[in-house]
Order: sequence, then structure tokens, then C-alpha cells
Amino acid sequence: MAASKNGYLILKLTEYLAIYAAVLSTFVFLWNVLQSKAKIKVDLIYGIEGEDDDIKSGVYIFVRNLSSHQVYLSNLNLLYPYRSVGFKERITHLWKYKRFPSRIGWVSTSLSNYLIEDGCPVCLEPRKSHSVLITDDKLEGVLSDAVDRSLIGCAQDQLWNNTYSNVFHYPVVANDKSA
Repeated sequence: MAASKNGYLILKLTEYLAIYAAVLSTFVFLWNVLQSKAKIKVDLIYGIEGEDDDIKSGVYIFVRNLSSHQVYLSNLNLLYPYRSVGFKERITHLWKYKRFPSRIGWVSTSLSNYLIEDGCPVCLEPRKSHSVLITDDKLEGVLSDAVDRSLIGCAQDQLWNNTYSNVFHYPVVANDKSA
């Protein structure tokens, strides 16, 4: 390094270039680490499918591959609340397991338990999606044991990494098809 003049540090051009290269290589390394992780997003959306007299309504589970790598999905699940959970139980869970108790009181169920074909296992290509319609009559069967009409979708890859959707509040649906 060059000598200090009036309290300011004077650097040579090569030292500026070395600092620039170090900062740039650190940024590129962090960028590559973030890009190498597979990213999927799960959404639950109420929708309708079919034509004319064969219209089915229900909740779609959309799984989107947001990464630049293939993702191999092994199954899709639904979670629903089966009991109420108090504040004391949440604090006990936090203390005992050292993790935030976000899904205490929720039960996970496979779509195959309700004879719903989820199309898994499936390979999701980069920037592609996969969707499954769960009809209203099947959802009523799923929610028959639930304490409220909330759902969470879950996609599990073949390495057992789970990705969850936000909570979806399923509306009460009339079974009258004349409307």
C-alpha cells in the first residue's frame, strides 16, 4: 500500500483492481449458490374445469418450478386443521423442538387416500408447472374431520423436501348445479 498523505490512504491501480476482483468474485459465488438451489412454489386456487354439462369445480393445486433445474416431484398432499392449538402448546413446542410451531394441529393427507390422481412422480422442467384439480365433493370428504375450512397444499420432491402453499380458506359451496 502507498503511504498515507494527510490521513488518507492512497492506493495503486493494481490494489483497486484487486479489491474489485475480490468483491466481484464474492458476488458471483453467492449468485451461483442461490441459483443452484431448486425453487418451487405451491398455490391453491379455486377453479372450474370442463365444458357444457360436464363442469367440475374445486381447488387446483399448482406446483411451479421457478428454478433453472429440473425438479422431481414424488407426491402432492393436503393439510387441514384437525384440532385447535392454544398459546401454551405452541410455546411448549417451540421450547421442546427448537422450531417455530407453524403447523401444529394440522394433519397431512395424501390425495390418493381420496382416489385423486395427482400425476406423481413427475419431472418438472425449468419454468414449467403441474396442476391437479380436487373437486368439491372430494374436498368435502377431506374437510369432514376438520375444525375449519382451511387448506394448505404441499409438494414433496424425491429428496423429501416439502414446499407448502399459503393457507387457503375453502368457501362453502352449494351443490346446486342449476345456477
